[in-house]
Amino acid sequence: PDLNKTNDGSASFGGRIGFVSRVNYNYKGKYLLEANGRYDASALFPKKTRWGFFPSVSLGWRISEERFIKEALPFIDNLKIRASWGQLGYDNTSTYQWLETYSVSPAPYIFDSSSHNLNSGIYPDAIPNPLITWEKMTSKNVGIDFNLWNSKLEGSLDYFYRLRSDVLGTRSASLPNIVGASMPRVNYAKYDNRGIEFSLQHKNTIGSVYY
Repeated sequence: PDLNKTNDGSASFGGRIGFVSRVNYNYKGKYLLEANGRYDASALFPKKTRWGFFPSVSLGWRISEERFIKEALPFIDNLKIRASWGQLGYDNTSTYQWLETYSVSPAPYIFDSSSHNLNSGIYPDAIPNPLITWEKMTSKNVGIDFNLWNSKLEGSLDYFYRLRSDVLGTRSASLPNIVGASMPRVNYAKYDNRGIEFSLQHKNTIGSVYY
């Protein structure tokens, strides 16, 4: 009698839209410029904070193409100095956090003391946050690429810094039990990391050695 007695189902919707632009500039193979821009929207956020603009730019100088390097240091095949700055957005969060929503209680309760009937009730979810928006990742990088002695020795050196801001989290605060809801998630946290990356490769007639 218990076979196939319960039916259930759910439905959801979501969507994203984005516009991407890019501009490249190269002057005589010496001076390099690239600029990018993203304009993204996510249905996980309310209309006022749904759209986010995320730009990036990178610059490069192939100093090895300058005459004073070619004449003074002919063993340098390629020497490029570069720098970049960029930002991306993340919408990794659950839906409807900007709406006031309710859930059905999983266990029934007695609401009528005379009949003692068991009924399910509803309770509020987290307090809505109408200002919820994109998390942001901002990256900065400065580096050098080089090739020496007919590319027998190649390498690169990078310094990077990454800042993750407006990270969604629940503040450590308490609410009275009579509220019946939990604190909302808000864009308040920050995390960062930085470091140096170095690579070196030596090539000979037999093979390559990496450092």
